[in-house]
Amino acid sequence: GAALWMAGGAVSILEAAGVAGALFSGPLSDRLGRKPVLSAAIGGAALSMLLFVRVQGWLMFPLLLLLGFSMLSTRPVFLAIVQDHFPEHRSVANGLYMSTAFLLRSAALFLVGFLGDHLGLETVYLLGAGLGLLAVPAVWLLPEKGAA
Repeated sequence: GAALWMAGGAVSILEAAGVAGALFSGPLSDRLGRKPVLSAAIGGAALSMLLFVRVQGWLMFPLLLLLGFSMLSTRPVFLAIVQDHFPEHRSVANGLYMSTAFLLRSAALFLVGFLGDHLGLETVYLLGAGLGLLAVPAVWLLPEKGAA
């Protein structure tokens, strides 16, 4: 229900913050470890989404920054995890990861659209945030480096 310029600005803020998150998360995961950075990013994205759905006005903009930073910072960490587990075949692992991620994201968009039409977007966002919080403990079940 927002004006077109407001919606476009919101997406721009989200994506710009995501670029910053992607730039920082890879080196940060090299220093602090993959699992802590991934847990913080997924948990931060889920909590940001829960808050974002509930606020209005100017508070949306700081939450968009936090949401973009955390939500889009997982990709480099996942890529590093994949490459850690296949040191002899990094290019193959990278290609498989990127194509799988692309296909899953594409399917998820259809699912979000379908559920959004039937349940409402706010409900779908809350559901996604809840699933994100459930994913945080699953991060710690990932195998250790070199365990593949």
